Amino acid sequence: MNPVKYILFLFAILFSSCIGQMVYDVKKTYEIVDEMERYSQSEEALTKRERLINEKTLTFQYSDKIESSENSELINYRDLVLRLCETLLNNLEGSIQLIRQKHGTDPDGNLNDRWSSFHVNKIFIEDGRGKMIKLSIGQTIDQLIEGAMDIEIDLTADELPLKLNLFMEEEGKTWEEYFFKDMPAIATIPIFGKFKQDVTLTKLDLLERLASTVDSE
Repeated sequence: MNPVKYILFLFAILFSSCIGQMVYDVKKTYEIVDEMERYSQSEEALTKRERLINEKTLTFQYSDKIESSENSELINYRDLVLRLCETLLNNLEGSIQLIRQKHGTDPDGNLNDRWSSFHVNKIFIEDGRGKMIKLSIGQTIDQLIEGAMDIEIDLTADELPLKLNLFMEEEGKTWEEYFFKDMPAIATIPIFGKFKQDVTLTKLDLLERLASTVDSE
């Protein structure tokens, strides 16, 4: 399996009904992989990828334009967006580094015992870090929306790339169990990677929206 399909395979596990347990329906999983690979070449996916690649430049450009407005409300909300997103990114990256620390890595940087779920269960289920991450994501979304409302910008959770989908709770499973229980360590890396991308895209979308407000003043 080539590297791209390998990563997509891990994401397919994440989005399949087999998450957190052995994937028995291999054919179905590979169908999901193929679908995700097609999406990865779509215009939407390519646009997101381009924004992520140019994240630092875009952040500077949007921030600079907001600063030039000399509008204290816009500047304060910009600073809130940057602070909240940076804090959440650090929490997510910290989880990746914790997994790497517990497992150790080989000379090429690959996780040792990568298919074990022991440390994942211990860290994210037993020790409660999974619940903490869920709360951090939820609080970040709420504060971003509240901050936008304070300066009379209409913003809903559906508009943000960063989402806290809780559909699994209708089936009697917690968010942290869905994402982490019995999950192989190697599969947690792309999970956190996806959340980090969503946080970055959320930051860029909100900064761009503020910058466009400056143009319309």
